[in-house]
Amino acid sequence: MPLGNMVVMDLDYEDGQLWVLGEDRVTTVSEDGSVTGSYSLGRNYLKGCSFGGDGFAVLLLSRYRAGSAGQAVVVGPDGTETASLTLPVNVLDLDAAGRYLALLSGERLEVYTSDLTPYSSLEHTQNARHLSLSDSGAALLANAQRAWLYLPS
Repeated sequence: MPLGNMVVMDLDYEDGQLWVLGEDRVTTVSEDGSVTGSYSLGRNYLKGCSFGGDGFAVLLLSRYRAGSAGQAVVVGPDGTETASLTLPVNVLDLDAAGRYLALLSGERLEVYTSDLTPYSSLEHTQNARHLSLSDSGAALLANAQRAWLYLPS
């Protein structure tokens, strides 16, 4: 696969496809080296990314270089935007696993399905700053001193 002037920031291999995160796009490449999809960030700045979901990537994008992300975007393996969500608050961390994705803000944890349908939420995250999501939608939250498990009901 010719990368041209693409600066590779992250890679993930899943189900015969290589996900490549560049500074201006996300590209998927098949095992034979052919590009199967590409999503351009356009004029947006990348604020975060997770390739952990089954067959999708989650991007946090902003129109501005400084400040927090303004939008969460779900991208499929063919490079199409499958869902998006305007973010009213600053996202501290994100993760994706299985068919779920989660966004952690200073006030709450929001867990969504891959089409950004709300699945579960937790208020009062006890100053969590880090998040790790499991395939079941359960989330491990952590701050500088401790970690705890959130099990959605």
